[in-house]
Amino acid sequence: MRLYFDTSVLGALADEEDARRVALARALLDDVVKGVHEAVISNVVQEELERAPARVSQIVLPGLRAVEFELVLEDEASATLFA
Repeated sequence: MRLYFDTSVLGALADEEDARRVALARALLDDVVKGVHEAVISNVVQEELERAPARVSQIVLPGLRAVEFELVLEDEASATLFA
């Protein structure tokens, strides 16, 4: 299955209050690494991760190194899907 990962799913890796949320995010990413799912992110998610606070980046980014993401660009056509 092809799954879109938004910032809230990836940011769940740094959730200090909800261990279940961390475990679910890790399980999804592990499935991507195993080839069970394909991972997709947008340029917007990529930009949000780059601007994340250092505390979050230090937790989230190492957890993503083994994951191969397909990058899709947000454009006018895709933006209308959210309007």
